Amino acid sequence: MSRKWVCLVGASVSGIDAIRKYFDDCVVLCDQKGSIDQSVIALASEIYPTTFSVESLCQLINQLVTRYGEPQFIISFTELGLEAVAIVNEKLGIFGNSLESVIATRNKGIMRKILSESDELAIHYALDEAIEGFVTTNLGASKATIIKPVAGSGSEKISLIRSEDDFVQWQQKESGSHSWIAEEFIQGDEFSVECFTHNGVHQILGVTEKVICKKSFVEIGHQFPAQLKSDDMAQISDIVSKMLDVLGIKFGPTHTEIRMHPTRGPCIIETHTRPGGDRIPDLVRIVSGWDLYQMTIASLVGLKPEVTFGKSEANASAIRFMTANAGRLVGVQFPQHICDRTKIYSVDLYKTLGELCGELTDSRSRTAAVLTIGSSNENAIATAEEFKANTIFTILEA
Repeated sequence: MSRKWVCLVGASVSGIDAIRKYFDDCVVLCDQKGSIDQSVIALASEIYPTTFSVESLCQLINQLVTRYGEPQFIISFTELGLEAVAIVNEKLGIFGNSLESVIATRNKGIMRKILSESDELAIHYALDEAIEGFVTTNLGASKATIIKPVAGSGSEKISLIRSEDDFVQWQQKESGSHSWIAEEFIQGDEFSVECFTHNGVHQILGVTEKVICKKSFVEIGHQFPAQLKSDDMAQISDIVSKMLDVLGIKFGPTHTEIRMHPTRGPCIIETHTRPGGDRIPDLVRIVSGWDLYQMTIASLVGLKPEVTFGKSEANASAIRFMTANAGRLVGVQFPQHICDRTKIYSVDLYKTLGELCGELTDSRSRTAAVLTIGSSNENAIATAEEFKANTIFTILEA
């Protein structure tokens, strides 16, 4: 049996919506541990729950290819689907970023090795067995170190080492559980750069300013567009474009995290061949009119991404995340007097009543979020902060 179908790895609402503008037949592979939005269920021709390991995804995609024939394309907007999609795409000769490029963005050690060949893109780092010596050298020079999993995501298990005690605690808690990378701690504010690449040409769509929890390094807010000087924007655009070239990125959305060092300027932290998480694509679309999902599918079907350009809805957008105290969530009271305002774009509750809440250790431990719009960054941020401050979570101690 042969059919004109598309394979979407990951139950992305925005992804399937973009696909269905050009194709009626979209087969979705979703994580069997997660929930599926009703709009995905309505738009998908078939849905296959599976474990999101590279091996299981490749096996399932190959089975579908044998059953239905080669798809028009295979795409993932989900971090855990990127490598499997690149493997099958290369095997079938389907267009997409190379497997080498995708692995380089998913493995922080490989990425650092490639970027270290350029003085402009390099920062000091060490892997696994070399970490102890690296930390000792940094402490001797009164420098801090960041340690994180080589293949980590969602701001998980990030540790800041400022003292010998910090390092001993990290060794006792984490050292044997993953492959690790240690990097020099880069001072400065953190931003993410939202970019789209078409035919190897990189277009910076905007820069998002981040609000980071100082203890866990989990992102607790974003605002778009970042308020940056024109010289800083030019430096950011230049270094991100060079980094994408060095990594061999030829197509699609990328989400690059940087820090603006007070003297060195923008420093690359990491990059991903997908749209940003935390609803950053919504922040970008609301303000700029650029929809990263629509751009991706238009590019795949041979159109210029510009055909998807939409209308700006506001001058600025912001999102703030809320985390309940530890315990069982039994009630949520959002501030109705603020909910009624037109400046509230959406409110999301990530936990269900009865679910346990815990310490803010990664992005998955957040409880709720509010997305706001405004005539200025200050306006959008003020509304989001007011909403957050007036939200009440009722918790029973576990």
